[in-house]
Amino acid sequence: MPSSTVPTPPGARTDTREGVNGVTRLAMGDTLMTSSVKTEHSRQAVLVFLDDQTGAAQAPQRLLTFLVRQWRVTLLSSLFAASAAVTYALLAPKWYRAQTMIAPVKQESNSSGLGALGGQAGGLASLVGIELGGNEEEVKKETLARLSSREFTYAFLRDEGLMPILYADKWDPERQRWKSTDEAKQPTLEDAYRYFIGDICTVSEDRRTGVIKISVDWKDPRFASEWANKLITRINADRRAVARAEAERNMEFLNRELERTNIVELRQAISHLIEYEMRKLMLINGHEQYAFKVIDPAFVPGRKGIVRPRIAVLASVGFLLGGALGLVVAAVLDTRLRARRTTQSEQEDRSDPQF
Repeated sequence: MPSSTVPTPPGARTDTREGVNGVTRLAMGDTLMTSSVKTEHSRQAVLVFLDDQTGAAQAPQRLLTFLVRQWRVTLLSSLFAASAAVTYALLAPKWYRAQTMIAPVKQESNSSGLGALGGQAGGLASLVGIELGGNEEEVKKETLARLSSREFTYAFLRDEGLMPILYADKWDPERQRWKSTDEAKQPTLEDAYRYFIGDICTVSEDRRTGVIKISVDWKDPRFASEWANKLITRINADRRAVARAEAERNMEFLNRELERTNIVELRQAISHLIEYEMRKLMLINGHEQYAFKVIDPAFVPGRKGIVRPRIAVLASVGFLLGGALGLVVAAVLDTRLRARRTTQSEQEDRSDPQF
């Protein structure tokens, strides 16, 4: 039996083939368009990269061009700032530095102070709290700490009458009192102490030689040298007074104990200690430079003793800061000028009939 196969119309086959071809062409077109977009993006990325590289390579040249174009503004700003700094340095109050050099006085050692004292006397001295000589380094540290202590500085400020001098702008010399009646606005000894120790008096030590330098800075060179020398005199007197009081107290105690004991060995040891304290007391009373020996006293400083303001330093700093400020101003002016030129160029392009 013959099969009933329905023949495919020729038109239908043609339509299917054409539809397939159309889809193929659309797919190829999309592929080509996508490829074209990617190529364009790649080209733009390469151009941007080349632009960045060119800009980075031209940055030094642009900076040099900018400096050459704006050198007048930068130079004028630097010169103006340096001139202002020099003017300030010339008109500002001068601070002078007076210096004195001192060295610690060698303390009497145990062997030289006690001679042939036996161990019994040394043990007895330790028991009653009597120091037989002392460590020179410890004595020096204690003396330097005393020099910058509040108690010592307060007494120095009061006795020398430095409060009206340190705060002359707040002192009424005619009425001999502070200008302000408000105690909260009047300077105190604590304020003067911080001012004196922090800004006026400086202590430095040369570790190699052991020499100590006392520096005093003040607007009046005579006061500076006077204060430096008086500080050494007062610290020596202070240490002498402490050592004298200690020696007298030890002798009083030893004499009292000597009267109480009848033991021969103990009386001999106490007698040796009394002799030692008497010798120490004689040294204290006979040496004014008890703690520090003055190697070089402070003299009234001259022009070379001016420590501030320093004209050269201020002029250099002013020149540099002025140059930096000039560069900022020049950059702002240059940016505005270029923006104005760009705006004018765009306006001219819009008004040109060819466009």
